[in-house]
Amino acid sequence: MAIAASPLVATVATWGRQLFDAAQNFVEKLSPTSPPSDIFLFRCRTLEKKPVIVSVDGGKVYVGFLIDFTTDPDEPDRYIEIVPIMSGRRQIDTGFVEFTTPYITSNAEPTDRDLEELAVRRAILIPVKKVSTFAPFDIELHEWFKERGLVKGKFDLKKEGSE
Repeated sequence: MAIAASPLVATVATWGRQLFDAAQNFVEKLSPTSPPSDIFLFRCRTLEKKPVIVSVDGGKVYVGFLIDFTTDPDEPDRYIEIVPIMSGRRQIDTGFVEFTTPYITSNAEPTDRDLEELAVRRAILIPVKKVSTFAPFDIELHEWFKERGLVKGKFDLKKEGSE
């Protein structure tokens, strides 16, 4: 009986594999913009040159622009490089963030030259293995949290004349 079942098992297994492959192809066609298998590279490519918030081990939090990242998925020591706008610490007991260090000291909107100079002087290289949170930074959401006392800062991110 075992010998007669072998062709049946092989046929069912082959049919099952073909069905699985067809289903996988169907799903890929429905969502061609789905993230690749390396979510780190996908996230970095999506956020490149955009404002990000990065929390690292120990509670340090940076907000800045992602300017570079490791592109080799096989690299064991991956990193992200940001030009910080501000930094602070996350309170362990409450989870709230207090921003204490502004990297742009003028209330005027920085020029391209100001940002280039800041990138040369202040870019921070962060090893990915030290990162606990890496996400887009939304200034409107930041202001909403700040108004409710969930984020504290010794300075204001709003531009002069904006409200």
